[in-house]
Amino acid sequence: MTSDLTEENIGKFVKAEALPLIVDFNHETAQKVFGGDIRTHILMFLSKESGHYDKYLETQKTNAKEYKEKVCIFYLTILTLSSKQAVLI
Repeated sequence: MTSDLTEENIGKFVKAEALPLIVDFNHETAQKVFGGDIRTHILMFLSKESGHYDKYLETQKTNAKEYKEKVCIFYLTILTLSSKQAVLI
């Protein structure tokens, strides 16, 4: 058991556990997401107002567990704009 406690293995463990399974992408997490060793990313755009927010996150947790060291899954929470608001932007 102690033979597994190498500096390299501890470093890998710390990196793997530094972020949650599914990352809320923002200014604080961007460097960790893109500066890490994982180069494959899945990006989800979710709206809390749509009613499916939690369902999609829960579904992706299974994928995130299975591919934890191969894929980084993160999401951006978006606002639902009316067509009138979109024109004003």
